[in-house]
Amino acid sequence: MKKSKMLIASMVLGIIYTLYLVFYFAGAIGGSADAAEAIGASIAATLVIPHMACVAIGAIFSIVAVVTSKPWAGLTSMILYFVSGILFLPYVIFSIVLGVVALCGWLNMKKIIDKQNGVKA
Repeated sequence: MKKSKMLIASMVLGIIYTLYLVFYFAGAIGGSADAAEAIGASIAATLVIPHMACVAIGAIFSIVAVVTSKPWAGLTSMILYFVSGILFLPYVIFSIVLGVVALCGWLNMKKIIDKQNGVKA
């Protein structure tokens, strides 16, 4: 079965961005020199956790969409990427890129499935 290249790109970008968020904020907390810096890093990480969770769940749904070729999973990942941008506005540009790539992948997946089923648009 043919796969959507844009959805695969969305999956890869989502996984890379999730790993970046986890390692960046874990390193900021663990690499703190004194107590005040550790407290500040912990507060920052706490503010980013909802954004990080939405991106991670979106990446999981992207994986499900690519592996199973289910359009609903691609749509769910796109929605979660856009919601993650609302949850943490300083990183909204990354979420918009992920969401747009996931949107293109989802639309492409719908076209591929319709073409395989013989449905004319």
